[in-house]
Amino acid sequence: MNRALVTAPVNPVLTTAEVKAHLRIDGADEDTYLDNLRDAAVAWVEQYLDRQLITQTWDVSLDEFDGAIEIDRLYPVQSVVSVKYIDAADVEQTVAGSNYYVDALAYPVMIKPVNTWPGTHERPNAVTVRLTVGYGDNASDVPEPIRQAALLLIGHWDAHREAVVVGTITAQVPMAVEMLLGPYRLITV
Repeated sequence: MNRALVTAPVNPVLTTAEVKAHLRIDGADEDTYLDNLRDAAVAWVEQYLDRQLITQTWDVSLDEFDGAIEIDRLYPVQSVVSVKYIDAADVEQTVAGSNYYVDALAYPVMIKPVNTWPGTHERPNAVTVRLTVGYGDNASDVPEPIRQAALLLIGHWDAHREAVVVGTITAQVPMAVEMLLGPYRLITV
């Protein structure tokens, strides 16, 4: 299964002003640096949770239809935009929305045919599912504990700008990032 980002989020999970307020920073000297930290923290949180935070569009490609299509690492699913495939005659076709159903509450998300899937051309990536995923278009749609966890990461990375701290003993703050993200982490069995 291959995944490709089609449309990135339009709005950030955290604004530069929110990051600066959290870090108690005035002025604009480090805005680019802080935006980079924010983007890295959001990417880490999304990877850790197997979730996308702000609305974005993804394509998932498969070599063929084989029972239910399981969509992992892309959650929450707002909608399945299309299910396209290359038929035996090497022509792109679209499966009608009435010919499949989506269990968007399951994880992984399941897309199942009403009867059977059509046959595909024998080639790599013969099936492409386009999905809209994320909590919503705006930062206010993202659960606050997830946003707070990203702020904690940004604060940690800003305070410790090197990969190694020498001459000190460190420990994680209890109930910090992982505790805030725990209820949202998707774990498959």
